[in-house]
Amino acid sequence: MLMNKMSDVALRRRRTRQASNIWMPDILQSIAAFLPPNVIACTIRLINKSSAEQFKHFVTTRLSQSVPAHAFRHRWGFPAATGALTYEQRTQLLCLTAASRSLVNLKFAFKSTGLLPQPRVLYAALKAGHVHMCDWLIRSGCRCPLMDMGRAIGESGSKEIYNWAFGVINLFDENSDATPSSHSKRSSPNR
Repeated sequence: MLMNKMSDVALRRRRTRQASNIWMPDILQSIAAFLPPNVIACTIRLINKSSAEQFKHFVTTRLSQSVPAHAFRHRWGFPAATGALTYEQRTQLLCLTAASRSLVNLKFAFKSTGLLPQPRVLYAALKAGHVHMCDWLIRSGCRCPLMDMGRAIGESGSKEIYNWAFGVINLFDENSDATPSSHSKRSSPNR
């Protein structure tokens, strides 16, 4: 019986080694060629030791580019994660995440920083041309002076963000801030 268990363990170990061998360097290199650098740094490098060695130059994660949600959540997805950051650094985290295209990560970032939506975050999303991010920020009550909004839209060079903003601006009062009219409903940033 003990011999049987030992052989089962040895068989499972052998199968595990064989399974990890499917990630041959050439195949993995071909797959990685189609992946963003952050996916390689946060996921592919973690497959096994040879993957870590093969992609050792992918060690930096750029928060302004899309970060896999599992990696972002692991690093920033809880309030204590940003406890050592200054207000400015927490705001920068929100701005970089707003530029990244990942709404899931932006929601995690808001939860972990404890900050409310602010003009700089909307500006970053506008400048990056991410309509869904801007839409969520506006619905969350984020304000941004119309002049800054126009500047960010121009810097984005995105026709899609221009068309979206043109429609959204019609919903705003004529005051200096791009705030929803008093009859529109605002939602919480953590939704």
